[in-house]
Parts: sequence; C-alpha cells; structure tokens
Amino acid sequence: MKIFYVLLCFIVLLAASTLRCETSREFWKGKVIFVNQYDQEIIAYQDGKEQKRFPALTGDALFKTQQGIYRVERKDPMYWSKKYATPMPYSLFFIWNDQARMAIHAGIVPPNKAVARQKATHGCVHARNNDAKWLFDWAEEFSTKVIIYGDRSKD
Repeated sequence: MKIFYVLLCFIVLLAASTLRCETSREFWKGKVIFVNQYDQEIIAYQDGKEQKRFPALTGDALFKTQQGIYRVERKDPMYWSKKYATPMPYSLFFIWNDQARMAIHAGIVPPNKAVARQKATHGCVHARNNDAKWLFDWAEEFSTKVIIYGDRSKD
C-alpha cells in the first residue's frame, strides 16, 4: 500500500510539471477524475477532496486503456460508436482526435473484482449507469482532469 502512495505522489508531481502547474497542490485544484486500473475503480476529487468512489471496468493487455494525464475534451450524453455499433451513454471523452477516441461512459461493470478480471473494454472506461450519469453531470469540459493510472497487463 505504501508503494501505491509513493507512486501516486510521483504521478501527481509529474502531472503538475506536465500541465505547467506550480505545485502538486495546484494540480488538485478543481475537478480530477482518477481511474485506478489496478483496483478497477474511479475516484472523483474536487479541490483535493474525494467526492465519490465507484467501480469501473477498463481495457486489458489486448485493448489497453492508455495511462496518462488528460482533460475532458468533449461531453456527449448519448454518443453512438460507429466502430463498435453500440451506444456510449454519458460519454466524457479524454481523447478525441482523428486517430482515436477514448472515453469514460456508462457500460457493463462486473459485480466484483474477480469477475472483472475476466472482462475488459475495448479501451474505454466503463462506469455503471448511475455513476456515469453523476460523473457526466459533475465533470466540466476542458477543465476536469482525467488521470488513468496503472494497467491490467498482469490480470
């Protein structure tokens, strides 16, 4: 557990320098969505204080959810994926370009971590419908930060 917090501090400091923030405290101002791929959960922070925590499902070694620090670039309440021919309700896109689109959105989330290890997305982050709606309503375009931490290659 101690290693997790050391790594988290490292990510925060790296994020602060990447986003040209003066301090890590500055980084945590505003809204931050932290996706922990090791624990398959999402934690929403506002001004450094936890607002909500809930289960998630991310990609695996085959279809990775890319680690990194992003911002919510676009919100779409009912995006339709042409690539996968499926709805993506309450989409918060943190990657939106001609080559790739990646979002946090409503989708299937297994009931426990053991089952979650057997399931994966195509790279997006799934949250249960009510949690995805809450996050969608709470997050702001262009200012809410998204941190994707860890990977599932060792599941």
